[in-house]
Amino acid sequence: MALPRGRLVFALLLAVAVLPLASDTCPPDEAAIAGRLLERGAAVRTTRPDLSRLLAVAAWELAPSPANRLAMISAELDPLLGVVAFPASGNDKTLSPDGDEVAVCAGGRPSFWDARTGRPLRRASGGPSPAPSAGPGCDGVVYGMDGRRLLTIDNLHNAYVWDAASGGFVAGPLSGTSRAAFGPDSATVFTLDIGGELRRWGATTGRPLGGPLARTPGAQRVAVSADGRYVAAAGRELVVYDLARNREVVRAPTGIDVLAWAVALAFSPDGRTVATGAPGSRLTLWDVPSGRSRRPLKRSEALAVCAIAWSPDGTVIATGRQDGPVQLWDAVSGSPVGPTLAGHFLWADCLRFRGQLVTCGWDEVRRWRWDGYQRGRVLIRQASAVLSVAVSPDGTMVATGAADGAARLWRTADGHRMGEPMIPRNGIGEKIGAAGVAFVGTGSTLAVTGRELGSQLWDVATGGFLISTYDYGTVLAGSRDGRVFATAGSGPNLYSAHSLRQIGYTSGGGPTHYRSLAFSPDGRTLAGGSDLGEVRFWDVRGWTPVKGASLTHDSRVTSLAYSPDGSLLAVAGESGRIRLWSAAARRPTGPFIDAHTAAVRSIAFTPDGRALATAGQDGAVRLWDVPSGRPLGTPMLAGAGPVNALAFLPGGRALLTAHDDGTVRRWDLSDVLDAAGNVCAHAGRALTRAEWAMYAAGAPYRPVCLTAEP
Repeated sequence: MALPRGRLVFALLLAVAVLPLASDTCPPDEAAIAGRLLERGAAVRTTRPDLSRLLAVAAWELAPSPANRLAMISAELDPLLGVVAFPASGNDKTLSPDGDEVAVCAGGRPSFWDARTGRPLRRASGGPSPAPSAGPGCDGVVYGMDGRRLLTIDNLHNAYVWDAASGGFVAGPLSGTSRAAFGPDSATVFTLDIGGELRRWGATTGRPLGGPLARTPGAQRVAVSADGRYVAAAGRELVVYDLARNREVVRAPTGIDVLAWAVALAFSPDGRTVATGAPGSRLTLWDVPSGRSRRPLKRSEALAVCAIAWSPDGTVIATGRQDGPVQLWDAVSGSPVGPTLAGHFLWADCLRFRGQLVTCGWDEVRRWRWDGYQRGRVLIRQASAVLSVAVSPDGTMVATGAADGAARLWRTADGHRMGEPMIPRNGIGEKIGAAGVAFVGTGSTLAVTGRELGSQLWDVATGGFLISTYDYGTVLAGSRDGRVFATAGSGPNLYSAHSLRQIGYTSGGGPTHYRSLAFSPDGRTLAGGSDLGEVRFWDVRGWTPVKGASLTHDSRVTSLAYSPDGSLLAVAGESGRIRLWSAAARRPTGPFIDAHTAAVRSIAFTPDGRALATAGQDGAVRLWDVPSGRPLGTPMLAGAGPVNALAFLPGGRALLTAHDDGTVRRWDLSDVLDAAGNVCAHAGRALTRAEWAMYAAGAPYRPVCLTAEP
């Protein structure tokens, strides 16, 4: 009997919550067995990801240590969800549009298999017998967009149409077919012959509908837009034919080698963009109907692309390579999304986005999670680099400071701009910049730091200017209770958020320049990180330096953050390293962590304090497990240049990041933060008694993800 999901999630999260109260040690035998479970889980990760997840849960339940908790979370964050092997290795195959079936073509006829279990479902029947000279293989197999029909191409360039549900013969042969694609209703078929001639056929009659539409010698792939308006052929040239206006609208050289025979071609869901690629060429996006090519996707020139698919919302592109790996790309920035999805032996040549990403290779089908924490969706887009980002206390507004010298307010829900830009100026009307922003008090006031003169305060409701501080501060921070805020340049200064008046002053003029400030959660202490690699502390109530209290980093201090309970202070530097310190003892709790390959620009704790987010000049956003200091998942890459700042939304389920390309991106972190509660759901089954006996021999049986064996 399955444990209800709500109770299962509560039980796992409750166990995680009380974990720090328990001893990190457990009986030696159980600890050793848990270690073996993790080793065996790692060994089957690429072949049996469900079992790998279950063994990680079993290890954690057997020995609930911080290390085993992290291992369970790491298993859950693995994007691979399932692997199914097929006996028909190497034969032409394709996935149904819903990703639930695989059609395999051998001997000129298709057979259908369950993509989740690998079991045979049915074989094609009827139709003409394959010619002996056609050989045992096929030259192609294609599903219709609606999944109702299937087309196979034999080695003599004859195409046949089949009913996908029954396997029954429908029509054929469509003679001279080299490549083919169905129209959106599966009533028409578009084909290329070996000379590159593009034709249209009736899918139920097997007869041509009119004369040739276009001709492009060397074309190796044909595709139809989802709305049925455009049909495209690609090889050395990209040709797009407008079926509504009955004329060719695009003809452009692709740069694809004339000898390339694994050309990939796919329309975006809205039909306004088409992607092309091939071994030895770059993956390129083309606007339809203008025919203008966009900049090729970054780092795609070395790819041996043999398949392309678009996500349903058109924001992500998946490419399959002839040597097996699959890569996801941001369709706007052209940058990779997440790590390379490796595992197929050869020919990742069929891809489907249907909730999960389903891919097939030489002899197997794999299922991947793709729409999780690795995708940073663009929330805000503006013309200049975003240097800073802040979230209002109630979470409804986002403030940005940009390189064009303006601060702006945006709605968190949809990224819509609120009001006009706020542009700080000096006494003679010159822009002084908007390098940093912070909400102060209850969120009714926005503080904006410039490159000179100091901060300016603006009314959030009206967008009107209130007052200038004239303290030459270039960084700022607000206390959690909203009573005070501080700015710093060569020294920190304290202000009342209520009266907007200065209540604490530090004389500057020395060699020290402060790049980061952070208030302790109780608002009693202010920490400041300097260019000299030093962190100093001030008592807020008396506004006096805390004597003998300072920390030393290995480089310029670029960002500071207190944990929500105030027990830890995270320090980040220009070296790309971070370190956690005991806030009370002012001693490091562990070694330096090599977080980024370039300077760390910003850091922040999750509201529960169990994870730390870092943003780097190297363009990466990373999450770290605080108890162990180890990374959670893989780096999150937006391909949008350096990440200048980050901020959590209330509740900590989402993270906002500010980028050099003028965007603010929103990252859903539920996959990471709820990993302990999700791992059983993604495993999809229980660990059986037989598996427990095999992998956890010596330990009494414990139900894993179920109260009893099914």
